[in-house]
Amino acid sequence: MRGTDRRDAVLFSPVELIVNAQTLNYVREEELAELIRSMRLPEDRRVHVVNFFTDTPLRLVAGFLDAHGIAPEELLAYYRLHVKELYPNRELEEMLGP
Repeated sequence: MRGTDRRDAVLFSPVELIVNAQTLNYVREEELAELIRSMRLPEDRRVHVVNFFTDTPLRLVAGFLDAHGIAPEELLAYYRLHVKELYPNRELEEMLGP
């Protein structure tokens, strides 16, 4: 069996590697950004979203926001609506503001 070629890793963003770590279905950053912008959380993307809010380092979250033109307030609203009750992330809340 052939080992993983390190060159393959550059095809995926660190955010994509994190959000897809526990899933069979792959979601791209662009799709995740669209879910946040539209305030939707389809059942088949729940694990991806939870991974984003619980496992992604804050510096990568900040880069994701910048890369996809999402305001911190927009991400905070999505987090409060879909994630906070079951998977609170105090550090993320502090980063995004009141």
